Amino acid sequence: MNDSPQESTPERIRRFKEVIQEHFKCEAVYIPKRDEDEFCKRFLPQHGPGRVFTFEFSEPPKEHPEARFCFAWDGRNFQKDDNEVVVLDVQVLEDDPKELPFAAVCAWLTDSPADDRLDNYVESKKRSKGQLHKEQVQLNYPDGRFEGGCFFVRERADGKISVRIVQEIEAELNGERDLKNVSFPLTQSQVEKIESPTPIVAYFSLSLP
Repeated sequence: MNDSPQESTPERIRRFKEVIQEHFKCEAVYIPKRDEDEFCKRFLPQHGPGRVFTFEFSEPPKEHPEARFCFAWDGRNFQKDDNEVVVLDVQVLEDDPKELPFAAVCAWLTDSPADDRLDNYVESKKRSKGQLHKEQVQLNYPDGRFEGGCFFVRERADGKISVRIVQEIEAELNGERDLKNVSFPLTQSQVEKIESPTPIVAYFSLSLP
């Protein structure tokens, strides 16, 4: 969705509400949040300036009975399928409500919605969400290659965590070569092998096969 000087914020909100109604067959109320823009500046800089509009469902959608909120990503320099995008909170498991807009949009941008078929939830003896979430990591390969990334961690009610590595790769976006986010989950043994930062190495590291 492109920014347009002819379109005011109320009009933009009205359009998002129409999309929510069309997609989920229920109404949603816009919830103003002062930190919307700050999330985008801090965590989504590669997609340009943007906002996350927060909406609360009047009742949960039938296909997503656990969802309470949804989030519309309005990136002025980013489009996906040239449509407004609605991101459900059911896509992420996040304890801190302040983090929910970021977590939901990040899950959408990295094509990593919460899915027990794709994520490995493990009971780690060494690592916790508080230690890893959003921290930088260097991935080391046997052939001497290394890559950078960051952790994206979810925690379930039973205390088990899913640890993903989020990376930027070059890909074609909207007909042009650009950077996009991708992610992949770690196994139980990989989570246990994560090495902590040291005085010499200021980030986490992990050796992959």
